[in-house]
Amino acid sequence: MQPAAVVICEPSKLQVRRGQKGRLEILLTFHGKPAHAATPHLGVNPLHAAAHALTALEGLRLPTDPVLGPALLVPTDIVSSPYPSISMIPTSATIRFDRRTLDWETREDVLGEIDACLHVAGLRDFTLAVSDDEVRTFTGESARPARWLPAWHQPDNTPLVQAAVQAIAQTGRSPQVGTWAFCTNGSESAGRRQIPTIGLGPGCEEDAHTIDESIALEQLHGAREIYRNLVLAMA
Repeated sequence: MQPAAVVICEPSKLQVRRGQKGRLEILLTFHGKPAHAATPHLGVNPLHAAAHALTALEGLRLPTDPVLGPALLVPTDIVSSPYPSISMIPTSATIRFDRRTLDWETREDVLGEIDACLHVAGLRDFTLAVSDDEVRTFTGESARPARWLPAWHQPDNTPLVQAAVQAIAQTGRSPQVGTWAFCTNGSESAGRRQIPTIGLGPGCEEDAHTIDESIALEQLHGAREIYRNLVLAMA
């Protein structure tokens, strides 16, 4: 049975978050020809192409959204194969990109614009893929889900958003409605399944997933009151 609504309890300082950018993890691999580093002219070094690609993609014009803000393309690592490649030109070099997406963008849109940009820059011998590293559960089950987490947002006037605003106000706080900068499980509930979704949780977004992450007791007690009010209102 599909739930009528979803509340993501990631940190939001007890304010309503009605959307977030999506996330697509991209692997851009350039293929070369190995040779000894003493005779580089006998090979094709994929690291040069990778460097050229980084410069070209840095100038790629990305879309923006009035609610979610600008899309982002951020390189997060570059690895040669084999690694380390001692005294040898590697056979390939892979750049990992974190692409923050907007509500209307598809995976094909994002990969297509990168492919077109690289071809305009004169780059040819490369492959584009979406990360799908294996994950394994404690029961031994395994899967390879693509790291493609869609963006989503709810209009201000939806019943869930308005009920959350009222639930916050009933605790004596001043409700504010905004969006998250980071990615959450709302990509599944709202982005894929189209279930009405909001974010509302105790704690500061800037502290999320950090070594010293903590939640003030006042925020924790406040969340309990807000959730109670919200459940009663929606019921």
